[in-house]
Amino acid sequence: MARSEHGVKSIADLNEEHYKGYIVHLSEKGISEGHKINVETSLRLLEKGFLKRSERFESVSNRFEGFCPEKRLETRTRGLGAVPLYNWITQRE
Repeated sequence: MARSEHGVKSIADLNEEHYKGYIVHLSEKGISEGHKINVETSLRLLEKGFLKRSERFESVSNRFEGFCPEKRLETRTRGLGAVPLYNWITQRE
């Protein structure tokens, strides 16, 4: 999605807006909350691995900066009365 819609060619070009946009994209497709949580976990682990690799092999000026927000966007809301992410983001726009 980041490549086709935003022209991202490398993981180093990803940023937090791409991350958020992808989670919203999954919400619009009707993907389950549990699957979105799994996607976020996978993206966070991917970022963590690239950060470690960058620290080890790249110069300070060329270091990977990451793309995940500090806090998760999706959390279990079923039965808690919380507003799902997609509704929260679209209400703010």
